[in-house]
This record gives sequence, C-alpha cells and structure tokens, in this order.
Amino acid sequence: MIVDADYLRRLRRERRMSLSEVAALIGKDRSTVWRYENHKINMPSSELLKLAELYGVSLELLMTEPK
Repeated sequence: MIVDADYLRRLRRERRMSLSEVAALIGKDRSTVWRYENHKINMPSSELLKLAELYGVSLELLMTEPK
C-alpha cells in the first residue's frame, strides 16, 4: 500500500512515541517500523490498519495525507 512515510513518522513523533514503543504495540521489530517510516519496505495492509488504530486516524487519512 502506498503511504506517506513522512506522515507516519510525524504521527509517531506528535504522540511522543519511540520506534521501540510503536514496534512493541504492533508486534514488530523496531527496525521494521524504521523501514516503514523510511520507505525501505512496503507495508502490508494489516500493519497499516494497526498503525491507523494506534495513532487514532483513519486508514484513508494515512493513505492520502499530502506531503
């Protein structure tokens, strides 16, 4: 799925969460979350849903937030 990686990073930072905290909450490694935020790997839709819930935003917002 196409996601604005910078927006993901901004959401995490606005909530004052570390990569490790997010990783623990979605059941992934810290390095995997880093890769999502730096567009090094494609994010499965199941992970995107977890992040949308964690950050309290809609799936549509994660996929359409302008740069």
